[in-house]
Amino acid sequence: MTNVLQVEHLSASYNDQTVFADVSFSLPEAGFITVVGPNGAGKSTLLKVLCGIRKATSGRFTAGNGKERLQKGFLPQENRQFQDFPATAYEVIESGFKDDHLFWPFLSKAKQQKLDSICSFMEIKDLLLKQYRNLSGGQRRKVLLCRALCAGEQLLLLDEPVAGLDLQSTDILYKLIVRLNMERKAAVLMVSHDLNRALQLPGLIMHFDHGIRFLGTPLEYRKTEFFRNEEEHL
Repeated sequence: MTNVLQVEHLSASYNDQTVFADVSFSLPEAGFITVVGPNGAGKSTLLKVLCGIRKATSGRFTAGNGKERLQKGFLPQENRQFQDFPATAYEVIESGFKDDHLFWPFLSKAKQQKLDSICSFMEIKDLLLKQYRNLSGGQRRKVLLCRALCAGEQLLLLDEPVAGLDLQSTDILYKLIVRLNMERKAAVLMVSHDLNRALQLPGLIMHFDHGIRFLGTPLEYRKTEFFRNEEEHL
């Protein structure tokens, strides 16, 4: 199976302090890894390095086959970029094409078809003409996930995508993410603090604490000291 992401001995620092070190793993096509672990352990920084927001201090990673650029979709933990900007949901989603489209915001027919397909799949076509700032938290998160999919559907980097949402919105968004993985074959690397839900998701669990401490199935993770320690804090 082809890997969409290959990480080799990756390290990152901030103000001369090591955030994480010697991280190596691979994510196959249509793979799913949920990253769990304590606060301040470098999980968000890992995603920022992988999407190019932060620089690694050593090591390397390859997204795709190393020859063609793989488009990555990134959903940050909190995105206030459009919170007070008078933009419609459609305009926010459309901006996901900005980095890979020479003539954005004038979309090609193929790009427009992709946007329409994503919005239909995510069931948000009724929101497209509404002001983003007037949407509920759950609706905003779905819009931002659509934006990430426009930027790159093969590999999704999701940083606590359900943080701050109510239970109903959380359930809806998790189901959509799983469907994106299973039906549209998007590879997913997702940070989550919801350990109980993480153990119910497909794929593997990565316990991250300034580096990878465990990577395996949910069943295997339940047998580790990391799970027991995390469970005590639930």
